[in-house]
Amino acid sequence: MAAALRFLQARPARAAWTCALLALALALPGIGDLDGLGHPDEAFYLSIVSDMADTGHLMPTHGGGYVFQKPPLVFWAARLSFALFGRNAAAATCGAGAIFAAEIAGEEAALLGGLLLLGCLGVARFGRELMIDLPLCGLLTAAMAALARALRADSAEAARRALFWAGCFAGLSLGIKGPIGPTLLLLAGLAALALLRRLDVLGRPALWTGIAASLPAVAPWYVWAAATHLREFWAIHVVDQHFRRFATTNGQNRWNLLLGAALYAAPFTLPAAEGLARAFASRAKLRAAAFPLAWLAAFALLFGLPVEHGLHYPVLVLPPLAALAAQALAAPGRWTRPLRAVTSAACAVAGLAVALAARFPEVPAAAATLACVALVLASVLWARRAPIDAGLGSLATAVGSALVIGAIGPALGGPLLPAAAAEAGAGRRIGVLGEHPGPYALAGGWTGGYELWGAGALRGAIDRGDLVLFRDHVLDGTTAPLRARLAPLVAWRRTRPYLTPRDIAAAWRAGDLDALREDNVLCAPVAGGGRGG
Repeated sequence: MAAALRFLQARPARAAWTCALLALALALPGIGDLDGLGHPDEAFYLSIVSDMADTGHLMPTHGGGYVFQKPPLVFWAARLSFALFGRNAAAATCGAGAIFAAEIAGEEAALLGGLLLLGCLGVARFGRELMIDLPLCGLLTAAMAALARALRADSAEAARRALFWAGCFAGLSLGIKGPIGPTLLLLAGLAALALLRRLDVLGRPALWTGIAASLPAVAPWYVWAAATHLREFWAIHVVDQHFRRFATTNGQNRWNLLLGAALYAAPFTLPAAEGLARAFASRAKLRAAAFPLAWLAAFALLFGLPVEHGLHYPVLVLPPLAALAAQALAAPGRWTRPLRAVTSAACAVAGLAVALAARFPEVPAAAATLACVALVLASVLWARRAPIDAGLGSLATAVGSALVIGAIGPALGGPLLPAAAAEAGAGRRIGVLGEHPGPYALAGGWTGGYELWGAGALRGAIDRGDLVLFRDHVLDGTTAPLRARLAPLVAWRRTRPYLTPRDIAAAWRAGDLDALREDNVLCAPVAGGGRGG
């Protein structure tokens, strides 16, 4: 083991590839299993990719029309990745995170930083889903790592190559989530270079050459959208997706960013906090942590301004937090050991929670046992002294998390679409009420799925004789006569989309998950039911 670790620590590239391959392996539990679908945005993105596959369109489409919410790079990649290894963006992010940690904390920290990032809950949570933020995080990490490498390069040629790739990754980030990626990079890069007194780097031709080289991959969609659908592109992509967020609220507050970052960075949250505090101890340490600090400050400024905050946004600060944690663990201080002990205890509690979850008959016994063993092992490793043990502890946490999210979670959540429902809807037009139809279409092999929003759309689907699929809670805004026009074909129970801690605690004490579930129903219109309602 020691020889293998020395081999990986000798070169950051080896650590990066190791972390990337481990990330792919850890995504395998539950991969492609739509029963584990969690974030509502993923249903929308899956619907887009499913629609593109059905229609053969190159540009993102949904419901028969073009989509301008997000640029297409992730959707293009998803169509390809479905056939290769499912929905996963964790590999690129963890590999780049290892390089970023190496540039910030030294080459000996590359493996440690990559393993920390690989093992955190944020990557485990979003690494197997078709979401925008983790692919964007991977490109941001690669760009920042390349920029940091350029400052430490031992030759002019090495610096030129690093700057070229920094510009290339920065330009590609425009094709993931629009201007938000390049803007975050610009703010973070300016702050870091100003702190290091190296603003001259921005004038190097290699950086701008890299940006120009990335434009053929991202510019065509913007040019096409503006040239052919200017009004829709401006209203949706520019106004709704960006400016509107500065003037509306979704009931969340800015503390969600901090709480989300702390949760997603587990189990290295406490070492990251120590690294953050230690960075302000002296000017030398401040300069050494210039890049992760600048990244965190840029994120706080950019995402702290809008009133609307998504709980998935803090994924974007996992790499700088992992780098700060790697700094703290690589050079232990007076607080490092106590904080590692607290982390060890948290891993042990998580292992106990997984063991207790086995009281529910739906939980796969083998997965629960392996996850519990992995989390207990993580607890032991985090309690040890050597810095690399913390990285191996994160790896063990990643194994436990992968089993919980990929195997136990879907079992507890219930089936997205049972075989009877898939068979009943085969070859029929199916309106999905109050949800995006993509996941159902993929799970059932349907090609006639479309979305319904509101009572008027539901009435139209019934009048046309289409099948209707819905969860119980979406019928609250409809009338009794309208509901009476639907005859259930197949019904099954699935976990409700939004649960309170009190609901979960009550189900846990009772050992019964049924209270957390609601009916999902595939209905046919009642023959001769009239056109009332």
